Formats: sequence, C-alpha cells, structure tokens
Amino acid sequence: MTNQEHNKYVGLALLAYGGLQLLMTLVMTLFLFFFFSAMPGGPGDAPPPAFFVIVIGFMFAFQLFFTAPSLIAAYAVLKRKSWARVAAIVAGIMASISFPLGTAVAVYALWFMMGEGWKEIYDPASARPRGSLPYGREYAPWQEQTRRPEREHAPPPTPPDWR
Repeated sequence: MTNQEHNKYVGLALLAYGGLQLLMTLVMTLFLFFFFSAMPGGPGDAPPPAFFVIVIGFMFAFQLFFTAPSLIAAYAVLKRKSWARVAAIVAGIMASISFPLGTAVAVYALWFMMGEGWKEIYDPASARPRGSLPYGREYAPWQEQTRRPEREHAPPPTPPDWR
C-alpha cells in the first residue's frame, strides 16, 4: 500500500471510531434519561431532577472529551492539513484507552504517524534525498534548457616562447 492510502485509511479509521463513540454517547444519554425518568418512588424518595440533569450532562461531556479528538484528527488527516500529524497522535493516544476497537485504531494511527510514511505526505522536503529536485527531474523541464553544453578543452596550437 502507498503512503497516501495509509493516510486515507488512518483518517477513515479515526472517523469510524469517532462516529461509533458518538453513537454510544447518544445511546448512553438516552438510556440514562429513560432510566432516571422511570425510577419508582414517591415525591419525597426521589432525588431532585437537577441531579439527573447534572449526571447526564457530566457523562455526555466526559464521553465527548474522548470523542472530539478523533473527529478533529479525522478531518485533518482526510483534508491533509499541516497539523494533522499532531492531531492524529493525540487522537490515537486518547483512543488507546478504549479496548479493543480504539486500541486497534490507535496502533494503526501511531504506527503510520510516527513512522517514516507520513513524511511523504506532510513533509515532502524531508522525504526526498538531499540535493535532489523538489518533485523529481520530470517536473523540471527548464533544467535541460538552461544547461549549457560543455566546451572541450583544446590546447593552444603552439607552445609560447619564453626565452
């Protein structure tokens, strides 16, 4: 696989992980809402409704704290932003907590972004050999036109007389 394909798959993996986390956040929020609204008890036995709102809000914010880096990194990687590598590393570390899917996404993202493959996409200057043209010889047609033909050295016809 090429580095461009790896980059695309890292972005899609982060996007899928973030989408799954958002879906789970929605499911957990709805579950807690229905669970707290169906609690039996009289008016004096149940905690105030503000308590439930605080618990659901805290759970939603906590889950979003771990989901947002994956979605932001997926956007950056798929759009090839200059800050995508840092975002993907942060998202990979945050996703590694969620076993097994998050760990798999984290391993793949960290393997690509901390290896040598990312340089071709995000830092092309360091990926090419030192002294070579930025995009290879086929993109530099002017070089052949500006090159002058080398003259051959011809010795003088007779040596000078130094006497």
